[in-house]
Amino acid sequence: MLNNRVLVAEDNLLLASAICDLLVELGFEPVGPVSKVSQAFELLAKDAFDFVVMDVLLRDGNTFNLAYHLVCQEVPFLFITGLRREAIPIDLREVPMVRKPFEVALLQRALQTLGSQIASQRLATPIHLRQTADGTSCRSAFRNSIH
Repeated sequence: MLNNRVLVAEDNLLLASAICDLLVELGFEPVGPVSKVSQAFELLAKDAFDFVVMDVLLRDGNTFNLAYHLVCQEVPFLFITGLRREAIPIDLREVPMVRKPFEVALLQRALQTLGSQIASQRLATPIHLRQTADGTSCRSAFRNSIH
């Protein structure tokens, strides 16, 4: 792990606060929360994070481009959303997801699992989500391979 730093991108202030509190309890250092995709990109440009916890819908839009960016940068992440898995782009459906509303214990298990996978370096990015050797974006390469 880098420094147990976790970026939190959630626009519901009460929920974001609860997520940050839980992260602290689990030994992580939450950064944020941010309520906009643009803010998340700004923080990612300045700093490194062990992983990101994010809602699918923030104040300035969905986080799918952010998710693709994280995949290409090999930064693990977890979606927290009220959307069904079918509403997520097909190439992001394998990403860990906690559905709202949720029990705190469920989120705690998801965060612990993700943290453990990172710590033991067992987290593997699915092959279709990795950046290609020629630098083609992860999303473009995958979309082209299925057409």
